[in-house]
Amino acid sequence: MSEKKMNEDFLSFLNLFPEVEMPITLSSEHFSTFSKYNKPIPEIDIWKNIINNNADFKEMEFSNDAYDDEYIACLRIPQTLHFVAIIYLRIGILTYEYILHTYDERGKTISKKIIASMTSDGKMINEHVAFIDEDLVVLMMKGNTEDVNNYDPNNSKANSYLIDDRGNIIAYNL
Repeated sequence: MSEKKMNEDFLSFLNLFPEVEMPITLSSEHFSTFSKYNKPIPEIDIWKNIINNNADFKEMEFSNDAYDDEYIACLRIPQTLHFVAIIYLRIGILTYEYILHTYDERGKTISKKIIASMTSDGKMINEHVAFIDEDLVVLMMKGNTEDVNNYDPNNSKANSYLIDDRGNIIAYNL
């Protein structure tokens, strides 16, 4: 997508996300890498580009407790023509989620989906792992276990999605 059409604030937000070559895998094993090498997303960008969909809003007084989750910029998917696709990590208490978010050239959300995550209630661990290939097909594997050392693959389920040429994240049958 042409960066000339994007507004400067949105372009500045996108610059937080390094472009990476596909394919890529996202799982709990990659959480610390993104946290170590990529910057947290500034609070104003979270409100403007993630939560409020780049809508006009009045300047807000931000405090340390304005939101409970931390957001880390992960990556930008390269070579998309009619949309921008990024992945960020939302970190909360006993949870993290990789979110695939697509935007049009004005910075308006087209689609967004949690594609990988790990959550726990203190007893059960639920993990979703995602693989994105060069054709922008997202393969997701979901599983859960009460004991990390005795994982049962029968508890796993697979889903697949496609990022279409307009930036929509749609169910896809392999």
